Amino acid sequence: MKIFNLIFILFFSFVCDCYSQVEQTHKSIFDRNLQFHLIDDASGLSNNFINDILQDSLGYIWVSTFDGLNRYDGTEFKKFKDHFDSENSGLSNNFVKDLKLLNQSELLITTDNGLDIYNFKKETFRVVNSKHGLMNNNVSAIEITTAPKVIIATYQGGIQIADSNRVLEDLPHLENLSSNEISSMAIQHDSILWVGTFNNGLNKINLITKKITTVAYGPHSSLPTGIINELYTDGQNNLWIGSRKGLQLITSKGDTLKLNKSHSPVSGLSDN
Repeated sequence: MKIFNLIFILFFSFVCDCYSQVEQTHKSIFDRNLQFHLIDDASGLSNNFINDILQDSLGYIWVSTFDGLNRYDGTEFKKFKDHFDSENSGLSNNFVKDLKLLNQSELLITTDNGLDIYNFKKETFRVVNSKHGLMNNNVSAIEITTAPKVIIATYQGGIQIADSNRVLEDLPHLENLSSNEISSMAIQHDSILWVGTFNNGLNKINLITKKITTVAYGPHSSLPTGIINELYTDGQNNLWIGSRKGLQLITSKGDTLKLNKSHSPVSGLSDN
């Protein structure tokens, strides 16, 4: 389960982007004067348990939490929650997970009760759920290709792809996935889909050939555990893996790196 503090997510994203440029800049991120500011429920956030953060083209910060969706303008929060009386005026469920922008005009919101779509111009919500062809309503992760196509993963369901006409197609050979308890996804080079699971490791799917490859994990592997919390691809197409046993990196060239807990704050993570 992805339970993150807001500070950690901001710092994690900053570290990933900075670290991927180390070879070019030869400058450690620890040479910079980092400043942190705590934003929590006392500041107006709906809940302190954070699942995802995203910034739109207007500069608004969107924060998904265990209890609603938040839009931050730098001064105050606007909260979005489940509206039982009108499906177009609020979320379908308050447990909000992944966030993705679609063509800078819509915000895709994964929940335990379907995929919510927020239209920025109309300021309305609509939901895609099992009534529209989803395998189930517990949407655990989404990704968007450059086509653009929306890739939707449901917990204990599978993976489906929605085309530009929003027609859902099941990804084939899903029985070859290491697990259907999907926790996260990430696109690499627009043709490789990485799929992390809560209980049985990492999968690599070639979206062209549809071939599925499982990544070995264990104490003698580059991936030390099968419990994957988060996946992220940076600007250089390196894959970052947040697991129960630290942070792992698979570069675009296939090289691997591990970052683990260290007693020194400048040589490793504070915790795995």
